[in-house]
Amino acid sequence: MQTLIARAPARARAELHQLLHQRSHAVLASLLERMPEVGPSIIAQVIEQAYQRPALPRPEVFDLIAALPVEHFLTTSYDPWLKEAVSQRSGSMPRVYVPGDAGALSQLDTDSPALVLMLHGDADRPATCVLTARDHRQLERGNPQFALAMQGLAAARSFLFVGYPPSGPDMASALDHWAALFAPRGAPPRHVMLGAGFSAADRMLLLDRGVQPVDYSPHDPDDHSLLPGVLRWLASPLHDQT
Repeated sequence: MQTLIARAPARARAELHQLLHQRSHAVLASLLERMPEVGPSIIAQVIEQAYQRPALPRPEVFDLIAALPVEHFLTTSYDPWLKEAVSQRSGSMPRVYVPGDAGALSQLDTDSPALVLMLHGDADRPATCVLTARDHRQLERGNPQFALAMQGLAAARSFLFVGYPPSGPDMASALDHWAALFAPRGAPPRHVMLGAGFSAADRMLLLDRGVQPVDYSPHDPDDHSLLPGVLRWLASPLHDQT
């Protein structure tokens, strides 16, 4: 976002930086898309440069997530880190889909190759990346078949959320959208969110929507030092047996 703001007219940058500070990323991206100095083509170029082949080494957390005893992974990141980690674990390239792909949620049997569903697009295909408010609306409402498939997946499987702020616009929207599936009346939560420093409002939002918060750092929302140990425990054979 900082790179894109630098391309905007000087007179607009203060407002754009304010939106960035407020984490209003979709609104910020919508404004940038409409500016002649930026526009969709520049946004796609910046996404490709920043995320297609990240300069940073792959964080360990992606390998720990890939080591979990599951075959289906969903991510809202554009970068290749999760699909590369899953590929390294399994020794073969996983099926990689974005929401617009035909059959993105078909063949969910565990005998087929692992699946990585990139919910907000793939930097290897910059045109698929979701960034603006219009992109988010299109993702939620513009693909009925994908929405039905996601609802079916949410109803049939238990989700483990890692790295999502529960009060963030993406997470809150998804939980509201699937509330009837995640939290049937009177049923205990069967989905789990790992996180740090959940507020009372976060816990209420999650539990009301059928997601059990598991806080590995109750007193510090910025302390994620225990997350690797939690993921290793979840992936361990001892945990499988219990």
